[in-house]
Amino acid sequence: MKGSLFISYSHLDQPVMRRVKKHLEGMLLDRCEVWTDEDIAAGSNWQDTLRGQLRQAAAAVVLVSPDYLVSAWCRRELAALAKARHLNELVAVHWILVEPCGWQWSELADLQAVQEPVTRAISDLPEGPARDAHLLRCCEVVAGDLLPRLKTEDPVVAAVRPILARSSSGALITPIQALDAGDFSIVCRGLYPNGDDVVIKVLTNTPLHRMRQLFFDVSRACRELNSPSIIRTTDVFIDGESYEARIVILSELARGTPLADELRADATRAPAERHFTADTVRIVLRRVAEALALLHGLPPVPWDGGADRPYQHLMGPLVPGNIYYDAATMRPQVSLVGVTNFLWHFFEPQTFRHIVGPKNGTYLLPEKLAGGEADVRGDQYFLGLLALELLEGRTLFIVGEKEQPVDPLAVLAQAAWAPRHVQLARLVRRLLAPKPEDRFQGDPAELASADAAQRARAPMREVLAHLRTLESADRALAKYAYRRVVTPAWEGVAASLAFSHAFYDAFFTRSPASREIFERARRARGGSHGPVPDETHHRKLLDGLKAVLNFAPGAEPSAIDSLAASHAGFGLDATHFADFEAAFLTTLDQALVAAGDSESERAEIAAAWRALFAPVRAEMLATAARRTRG
Repeated sequence: MKGSLFISYSHLDQPVMRRVKKHLEGMLLDRCEVWTDEDIAAGSNWQDTLRGQLRQAAAAVVLVSPDYLVSAWCRRELAALAKARHLNELVAVHWILVEPCGWQWSELADLQAVQEPVTRAISDLPEGPARDAHLLRCCEVVAGDLLPRLKTEDPVVAAVRPILARSSSGALITPIQALDAGDFSIVCRGLYPNGDDVVIKVLTNTPLHRMRQLFFDVSRACRELNSPSIIRTTDVFIDGESYEARIVILSELARGTPLADELRADATRAPAERHFTADTVRIVLRRVAEALALLHGLPPVPWDGGADRPYQHLMGPLVPGNIYYDAATMRPQVSLVGVTNFLWHFFEPQTFRHIVGPKNGTYLLPEKLAGGEADVRGDQYFLGLLALELLEGRTLFIVGEKEQPVDPLAVLAQAAWAPRHVQLARLVRRLLAPKPEDRFQGDPAELASADAAQRARAPMREVLAHLRTLESADRALAKYAYRRVVTPAWEGVAASLAFSHAFYDAFFTRSPASREIFERARRARGGSHGPVPDETHHRKLLDGLKAVLNFAPGAEPSAIDSLAASHAGFGLDATHFADFEAAFLTTLDQALVAAGDSESERAEIAAAWRALFAPVRAEMLATAARRTRG
């Protein structure tokens, strides 16, 4: 069970209410609060508090009389209680008949009567032992129903409910499910009256006592940020006073599942079925970087312990277990209001590692390890760590307290994906630069701006600019194969010529008609009758492949304009282009086998080339058709 026992009554029945309350308080002592409107503190907003307690109640007792049924306020309470019981937000709504009345024509007809028979009112019995005994039996029925439920009450929900009841912000929220209970906070899920989800985080006894006001101010500042990649904070308030004061944070419910769970699930899939491809990782990193840029742009927060150095908004460790991820939309969501990320600013690395615990990872920043201070460039390093974990498909930085953390640059140096995605690997390497001055610094014009927020955002905005211009995974894989076996620089021109000869042998064997077209084109140029391919064909093959690698549909001028024009007069049709593509892919696969690439890697590369060939083939055929019509 959860929360308090709410007594709904008419003020004209106050003497009976007080006797009922006294009995129930004795029976439920220290196990459930028995609440009436007499418990509203002086100076409180009476209606808001009453509504809040009604929302936080676990069960209710209604004292029914003619005066109750004719009271507009009492009938609103009764309607709310009946609805809550129907929705299972209340485990029970009992009612006790104080005086005979027409209860059958109200919501009470569907609720749980306590007295037996149901028509026996308290006032039917003469004052004295008989009436007292009847009232006592009614209270025993209520307590007897509630006590078994009290034993199953979730302690997190039980702790959160009275805190919400005392707040105008949280009074109308019903906590329904515990989500987490850690060293620094307890977290549960709740519902607003309209059914919307809300997450309630209550900071418990933590090292934050001296910095509570700063954390409160920082949390409130983050309410201003609204992005699909941010778990939005809707309100922050303080419950209690002095040392007993606790910060309460209300936020939206994150979509998806923890990113660490998604990584573990992905590791069990076949390579061709994995979700976290280079393209997916690029999208995830860009969206996290957008959230970080917004965070960095918040005005610094002055605080007593900072003297002339106000608190600068940094994210700190981007732990996959603390990031939620919706695979369908490739949307990560980060919480900008977290105790561990806040403590990271103030503790030296080893202390932070000890306090946070191994389960949250050893995300150590080089400049802090060297005794320096962190600035917004520190978040680049943590973004690089996150990138490395996503690209490797596993969490890397969660080790025991006595274990040495993994060196991210050593992991990157051995990464199998890095040679195949050179541009992405170069970006990650720069994010992970041990010295902040070797990371992205930001556009000089933005850094020179009089706007402090623009200056603070500048480094992450430069990261974003690079993320947005990263080549697609298909193009990166195709370029990798081109460098590896079509024109391998380390083997010289001879190897490149060998690929051309192998390709043309395969192409002309597959399509003799294409050989005749090549011969006719060479005769038209006044060429000799030497072997095909010759040096000219070799150069044209390389030029054609580079045009495919760089073609972007819709771009003008495009990489294949001259290529399309030169081929338009030879009567080429879809079959010629299909034969060219098939011969190239066959030759490429044989060369990759010789180079040691695995079957799954070769399949991925072939799919990438097919994706690049498709729009080129369509454009070449369209150009030929336009020439024919002209």
